[in-house]
Amino acid sequence: MNRILQFLIFIFWSTLLYSKNIVIDGVTFSADGSILIKFPTDKFYKEYIIPEGTKIIGKKAFAGAQIGEVTFPTTLTHINDSAFYNGPFDFILTGKFPIIGNRVWSRGRRFVVTESNPYCRVSDDNFVYSKDGKTVYIAFGYMAGNMGYVEIIDRYTFQDCYFAYGINAAMYAIVGILFNAVVIDKVLTGYKTRIKVYINSRKWEGINDYILNVIVRGSTLYEVKGGFNKSERVMIETILTRPEYIKLMTFIKEFDNNAFVNVATVSEVSGEGFSYLTEENKKVLKEKNKTRKM
Repeated sequence: MNRILQFLIFIFWSTLLYSKNIVIDGVTFSADGSILIKFPTDKFYKEYIIPEGTKIIGKKAFAGAQIGEVTFPTTLTHINDSAFYNGPFDFILTGKFPIIGNRVWSRGRRFVVTESNPYCRVSDDNFVYSKDGKTVYIAFGYMAGNMGYVEIIDRYTFQDCYFAYGINAAMYAIVGILFNAVVIDKVLTGYKTRIKVYINSRKWEGINDYILNVIVRGSTLYEVKGGFNKSERVMIETILTRPEYIKLMTFIKEFDNNAFVNVATVSEVSGEGFSYLTEENKKVLKEKNKTRKM
C-alpha cells in the first residue's frame, strides 16, 4: 500500500513540475522547451536567436516586442496567430518555412536565408519560396511576374497583400497566379492534351457501349486479373477530350458507382479521330452534331 501511495505521489509531483512553464533569459517557454510562449517587451534587443528545439511560436508571443532581428531554428514548425503583431519584422531562416497562422505580422517583414539552408530561398522582392521555386510560402506587394513556376500556394501566402492593400489586391494576386499557371501549363504541354481513362468494372459492356455509341470514341479492351483475389475482368481503355471525360464520369457514377477508374493526362494523341478524320469519322461526327441539336 505504501509503495502504491509513494508511486502516486511521484507521478503527481512529476506531472506538476512538467506542466510548469520555464523562463530562460526573460523568455517564457513550455516545460519541455518546444513552445515559445512569451517574449519580454520591456526593453530593446538587437537580435534574438530562438533556441534549437523550439517547435512552436505561440499566439502573440512576440507581440509588441522590440527586437532588431529574429533567427528561426531549424526545428521550428508552426507560428501561431498574431505571433509577431506590432513586433519585429526582420527574420533569418535556417530551415524549412514554418506553417503560419492568421495575421502573423501587422506590417511588412523581411526574410534572409542562410547559405546552409537547403529548403528555402528569397526573391529580390522578398517572396519566400521552396528551394525549387514550386512552392510560395509568403508574398508581399505586387506579383512582379515571378510566380510562373509555382505549383503550391500556402494557406496564408497573401495575408500581407490583404492587410496592406485590401481584399481586392489579394484576390487579383490569386487570380494572377492561377492565370500564370494555366498559361504556362498550356505552353509546356501544348493545346492537344487529352485524357486517357482506364475503367475496371463488372458492367464493362454497358460502359463500353456508352463510349462507342454515345460519346462516339474508340476503346481498347484488355483481359486482366486482379492481384489480390485473382478474379478475371475486362478493362476498358479510351482517350477523350475534357468535356467527353466529364460526360463519361457522370455516366459511370450513375451506372456503376463501384467501377475502378484510373485517369492520366496525355500531352498529345496522333491517329484516326484525333490528328486526322476519315470520311466515316466525318459522317459519324455529323450525325452526332445533329443529335445534339435535337
